[in-house]
Amino acid sequence: MPKENGERQNQNDMNCTTFAAMLHARWQESNNVRWSVIAVAVLILITSIFISFGGSSPPPPVRRIDMECRSPRPIQPWRTRSFRPKWFGFMGGPKSLTLRTKGRKAHQVSIVAIDKRDIEIRVWVDKQDLGYKAVEIDDSVDCGDDVARCILMGFASARVLVPPGNHVVKAEIVNDNRTFQWGFERQRRVKWLVDECLWS
Repeated sequence: MPKENGERQNQNDMNCTTFAAMLHARWQESNNVRWSVIAVAVLILITSIFISFGGSSPPPPVRRIDMECRSPRPIQPWRTRSFRPKWFGFMGGPKSLTLRTKGRKAHQVSIVAIDKRDIEIRVWVDKQDLGYKAVEIDDSVDCGDDVARCILMGFASARVLVPPGNHVVKAEIVNDNRTFQWGFERQRRVKWLVDECLWS
């Protein structure tokens, strides 16, 4: 009888040991899964930062706005638009460019001048003047249409955060003292990018 009790005790000890080992393995497995999820989340965050601007740094905001665009998702890729004269595209000062945003999510609008470094760009959201970034005007400097290169070379650029709802973003060539001259070219090209902010 004591021998039978001893065998039963040994069996119980083995079962406890097996159960403890199984719990330990499960804990390690869940721990590994947890760290894998964290690593994937960090990778996605880093990737989203670089994808928006093709690996380049985004233009700085023209004014600090109490809002942040998290996980921006491009809904309009870089698109070329042109400032042209107000009157029939041939005469007068430069006509402004506009973009309308709508929806329940905020938007991030990025604008970068391309070609020659000969303009500054003022940005408005609805009727609010957000100002502009000063540029060292020099029409001998040419960056082509490479957005990253144009930003690095100090071309006019802006990044604007637009709240949810219906809004109008307007960009215009700075011409406060009527000093802007068209010259031989009757257009000035810029590139626009529009992101939707998944969280803001």
